[in-house]
Amino acid sequence: MKGVILAAGKGTRLEELTENKPKALLKVGNKNCLEHIIEGMRDAGITDIIVVIGYQGQQIVDYFGDGNKLRVNLQYVKQSLDKYGTGYAGSLVEPLIDDSFMLSFGDIIITKDNYQRLYNQYQNYDNVSAVISLNWVDDPSEGGAVYIKEDGLVKKLVEKPPQGSSKTNWNSAGLFIFSPILFKYLKKISKSERGEYEISHAINLMINDGVDISSFKIDSYWQDIGTPEDYEHIQKILSSPLSKPYDKGKINLYKEKYRPQYHFSPKKNWANDPNGLVYYQGEYHLFYQHNPVDVVWGPMHWGHAVSKDLLYWEHLPIALKPDDKLGVIYSGSAVVDKNDSTGFFKGNSGLVAIYTSRLKTEEGSLQQQSIAYSKDNGRSWIKYINNPVIKNYGVADFRDPKVFMHSETGKWVMVVACGDRVRFYNSSDLKEWNYLSEFGSGIGSHGGVWECPDLIKLPVDSDKDGNTGKSKKKKWLLQVGDTNGGEAGVSVQYFVGEFDGEKFSSDYEKSFLVDYGQDLYSLQSWSNLPEGRNIWLGWMNNIGYQNIIPTTGWRGMMSIPREIKLREGKEGITLIQKPVKELKKLREKIYQKNNYNLFDTFTIDCKEQSYEIKAEIDINDAEKFAFALHKSGDQESLIIFNLKDDNIFINLSNSGNTTFSDNYLLNKKIEKKIKGKKLKINIFVDRSSIEIFLNDGEVVATNLVFPELKQTEIQLSVKGGSIKVDYLTIYKLSSIWRKTNIPQMLTEDL
Repeated sequence: MKGVILAAGKGTRLEELTENKPKALLKVGNKNCLEHIIEGMRDAGITDIIVVIGYQGQQIVDYFGDGNKLRVNLQYVKQSLDKYGTGYAGSLVEPLIDDSFMLSFGDIIITKDNYQRLYNQYQNYDNVSAVISLNWVDDPSEGGAVYIKEDGLVKKLVEKPPQGSSKTNWNSAGLFIFSPILFKYLKKISKSERGEYEISHAINLMINDGVDISSFKIDSYWQDIGTPEDYEHIQKILSSPLSKPYDKGKINLYKEKYRPQYHFSPKKNWANDPNGLVYYQGEYHLFYQHNPVDVVWGPMHWGHAVSKDLLYWEHLPIALKPDDKLGVIYSGSAVVDKNDSTGFFKGNSGLVAIYTSRLKTEEGSLQQQSIAYSKDNGRSWIKYINNPVIKNYGVADFRDPKVFMHSETGKWVMVVACGDRVRFYNSSDLKEWNYLSEFGSGIGSHGGVWECPDLIKLPVDSDKDGNTGKSKKKKWLLQVGDTNGGEAGVSVQYFVGEFDGEKFSSDYEKSFLVDYGQDLYSLQSWSNLPEGRNIWLGWMNNIGYQNIIPTTGWRGMMSIPREIKLREGKEGITLIQKPVKELKKLREKIYQKNNYNLFDTFTIDCKEQSYEIKAEIDINDAEKFAFALHKSGDQESLIIFNLKDDNIFINLSNSGNTTFSDNYLLNKKIEKKIKGKKLKINIFVDRSSIEIFLNDGEVVATNLVFPELKQTEIQLSVKGGSIKVDYLTIYKLSSIWRKTNIPQMLTEDL
């Protein structure tokens, strides 16, 4: 066995990670300790041990995912108890030194500034099995000392802080983890990835290279070790039958508590904006913003998956990674270069990705537009040697290029967000770009920065006389996200108008909402689709609480793909969004009831967590009616149709876990007229999400929810009159993660 990684971190973070799972880590110390210490397994003959303690520990824990647990060897705690009567972290220094561990004084966060100094200092200590990291207690009066063993001599570096030293200064002192094997991998980390999470990056590389990780399961709650009695209690836990080796074969991804079953989500860790959506040679490509080493937003890569039917996705290796020259990989798009306008493909066709590269500089964030190309159907990518293709023109926010071929001018056109507006560029070869125009000043929502624009030419159906029929009319739709345009944070707006290849002009003096919920953002449409289809999807989350939604091992999912068009009515042209027809393949009818009048309440025992509701309601004389999803006792996710006031109300105040963020919106009124003889309702529920489509997609609302999933009743209720249910059908929707694929996806990540 090459190494053992044992990790601990801040208690609140670990309790979040291990919620509803066996508690795996043990506290050493009490509430005054900043972090925990875990040391491990030298008595098993393992000589290369990395002990991760403190701030970085929370990052490492995420690598183990569901089921991977850690076992603790308490020999150093015991030595500390014997000598000092306490097992707290500060008392462990001398026993560790006595056993030839190297202790290094450093900062709590390893940054670019101190990385090289620390590396140079310790790169030649090949005989050191580990360097232990200890953090200090909150109360500086408790003091402590830091030692380093060098040339056979123990040197004291820091004692109790001088009289009058501030608590903050004392807490900025710390020790960090260094060992030969970790140094080897730290050297591989690119400069752009160094900083707050670089140890996490190194650990991830070790795992990918097959460095063994010893994992054990402990079914016990948190334990403080401050006295010999505490120690004896822990020893009993560790020697009990509950402490047993972890069976890798029992792990199963896509079975986690809130994991969606028919929405795309990454195998593990973080995902946000969909990127590079393109159809090529029979495959739908989905790239996405991805942090491969943590479940929070971090150093951005392009994750990658492909599908032949927009349902079942195959995960592929990361497509684009950060580099030292231009930095991390932000959002962008992809196109098929059919006629080799770039010259990359020797007269053949190929894929070109256009993305924002973001470099962190002393002046701030430098965002520029770059390209990469693939000659093998997106399986590998080559970054253009002369990147960036559009340099920053002096603004902080300049990102998320969406590129398409404008057939009327025969030019590639790019729309890119810059501050609170968008810019247009064109090019003949995707390498040399010309500035055209700008749009957005004085129109639309300007709550924050604009992001992730898309410009699409769509057909317009006409129903001015009440009869929908196809026409040859087309209009341009420009959609763009606003980082602070909604009640809970983000929103997505759209404009309808004309684009002549250079300028966009809106037909209306305002923008309109794409979605009336709080959890749809960063939409992008697929390019090069067959059959003249127009399909997009978005990221289901909200910047207001993106990093703290209560999922485990993964964070971030995509909406269902939606087919889009425009419809012209008496009040103007409106966006229409419908779930793609392919979703029907997942259906299994589990309930149907037609032609009945409802005066009060009707309950259906659904027994499913991932399902679809289709209904057509004749309103009659009711003042309001409602669907209650996830119903059990007081728990319910309410969709209320206020027919008297002519609006829709979404009430999530009793939907389950709602306390993870004050920004999570519990009540939402949708000011959209719904009066009429009939109301068509289509609702998609998938464990932690609800997507509502009304009247064939005229009104759409997307929300995340985190209910107790055992409660799956559906309740339909009416007040102030009655409704006629023409039909109500419920379909179970099958998981898109085929069982035969799951074991392979798991073992390569462990």
